[in-house]
Amino acid sequence: MKEFVRAAGLVACVSAIASIACGAAPLPPVAPAFSAWATYLRGEWGCRSGSTPYTAFYELALGGHWIRAINTSGTSQSEDMLTYDARKKQWTLYDMEPTGVSSAMRGPSTGSTIRLSDNAGRLNLALERVSADLYHLQFLDRNGKPAGKPDVCNRLH
Repeated sequence: MKEFVRAAGLVACVSAIASIACGAAPLPPVAPAFSAWATYLRGEWGCRSGSTPYTAFYELALGGHWIRAINTSGTSQSEDMLTYDARKKQWTLYDMEPTGVSSAMRGPSTGSTIRLSDNAGRLNLALERVSADLYHLQFLDRNGKPAGKPDVCNRLH
């Protein structure tokens, strides 16, 4: 029995050393800007894009450093992953469509708005907290001006 306990301790020690040597480090603390948005978005939202209704469900993912959004409209579903890099003071959003099309956008946040754009500046949007239970998702033109009416989202639960 002593050999088993000693061997188990040795395995745990070697495992800990290997994880340090291989670069596995504890996750950094979550940035306050990320925490505020994660807390705000978590849950289910009823949204409308023009006359098309859809739901957006937000949850924490990947160790709590990402916000996963599952967007459902009829039988179609897309997924977004959103995170914040505190060193760069920058948000990153990956949007994945059911057709296999995807896009990556990055940008800063100022107060109640996250502004994101792709590298070419073709796809630009702003996510604006309007109130505790309402946000707008606004697509923008290349000059940062609204392109059409915003998607309006109300908290369901």
